[in-house]
Amino acid sequence: MNQKHFIILFGLLVFIFIYVKNTHECHPTNNLSENDCKDNFAVTVKWLPEAKLNITIGNVAPYSEDYYVHAIGHFSFGDDIGHRYEFLKHPIFVNDHHCNSDGIGEVNPYTSTWSYDPDQTPNQGSNAYVWVSVYWFCEDGDEYGAIYCCAHDYFVPSIFNPTSG
Repeated sequence: MNQKHFIILFGLLVFIFIYVKNTHECHPTNNLSENDCKDNFAVTVKWLPEAKLNITIGNVAPYSEDYYVHAIGHFSFGDDIGHRYEFLKHPIFVNDHHCNSDGIGEVNPYTSTWSYDPDQTPNQGSNAYVWVSVYWFCEDGDEYGAIYCCAHDYFVPSIFNPTSG
């Protein structure tokens, strides 16, 4: 291998290392006890036209001032006739939260819109079900990048009836 190829290969390896470190440096994990995790979240969904789903997750009294959504994961929907779509398999930080740092833009409730495969669109008026894991109180972590959070799995039944807005 000549010097030119070595320099290119070395540069590529450095780039990959930096990319992986910067994009996969931390991840939320459910690792706190139920005693530490008081939640009172309400999860609502709204089906929108053009294969989009709006999800709103809010913490209601008495904890609405204390805990914000920090991450979501295991986010999917399905219906009674076999349509299925997975938005997220693994949890990701949302709501301006990163690793164990609160962002200045954290809001309660947290709302986001997600696109899905139009071929998986439920039939008009059919039962549709949404599953999502909500993570909050993501404060401490370990040396491997796991950020310890409280978490709860939510099941949200709905009727597929897309409306605008």
